[in-house]
Amino acid sequence: RDPLWSRGLGDVYKRQILRITATHSFSLKWLTPRIGDFTRENPDIDVRLYASDNTENLEAEDYDLAIRYREKPQKSDEKIDWLMDERLIAVHSPSLSKFGKHALKADEIMDFQLLHEGSPRHWLSWIRELGFSFPNPKFNNSYSHSGILVQAAVAGQGIALVPSCIAKADLSSNQLLQVSGPSIYHGYGYCLLHSSERKDLARVQAFSSWLRGQFDKELS
Repeated sequence: RDPLWSRGLGDVYKRQILRITATHSFSLKWLTPRIGDFTRENPDIDVRLYASDNTENLEAEDYDLAIRYREKPQKSDEKIDWLMDERLIAVHSPSLSKFGKHALKADEIMDFQLLHEGSPRHWLSWIRELGFSFPNPKFNNSYSHSGILVQAAVAGQGIALVPSCIAKADLSSNQLLQVSGPSIYHGYGYCLLHSSERKDLARVQAFSSWLRGQFDKELS
């Protein structure tokens, strides 16, 4: 047996395995681009990331932590670590604006498809906050996940109303521009759920601390 191979496999077995489940869109658009920073800071922890929108029985599913996008609870819960309230913003591809440089103004989007996740009700709230008439909004395309919705906007399929956290990377890289207009708080945000049996484990504490630090940067 190759001693280098044996040594490498032995190193894998020595690492702590951290099993995390996070929603599909958050995993794809927010966590995956950042998880390398956690790995560099914690080389002895082997991260296993599973995308799911449903799992919450952590003990039964053998997960250490779950990151979920949900309605903010009215009462505190010791199993829920609330990370951030989310706001919805309107974004579009630079290809939709003149010369591809400047973000569209709110009164310039009326002729475009207004893309949304599930239902256009949040678009109606966004339009109401503008305070001017929006006679025939085009609510033609709907998507099941905010990550897909963001990709549709990047592809120039219309103006999308998306969670700001999910769109941040594409805004930073100028693949998306933010429409001048309101941001909508709709009662949802991100939370960290932890197994009561594992919350004090070093690997869980390390990731929880790192994740809260990342969200603190988002809010600063």
